[in-house]
Amino acid sequence: MSEFVSFDVVRLYEQLRELEEKRDAVLQEVQAMGTPEQERERLLKQVKEDNTEIASAERQYVNSCQFFCLSVDRASVVELHWS
Repeated sequence: MSEFVSFDVVRLYEQLRELEEKRDAVLQEVQAMGTPEQERERLLKQVKEDNTEIASAERQYVNSCQFFCLSVDRASVVELHWS
């Protein structure tokens, strides 16, 4: 009978250790996130950075399109001139 009790005690201690590790991991995650206000500020900063990158990519796209159109127009003029 004491074998079964000892086995149960060991099993329960193992479960307790695992649960404490999970708790500690969750607490570390929560601490890393900071306060709700800090998390809000971090996310707002990320959105602003993303928007800046998107605007830059859009400008590059427009410039590339304009360059392409000018190149096509010039090629058309040259073609008409030599025709």
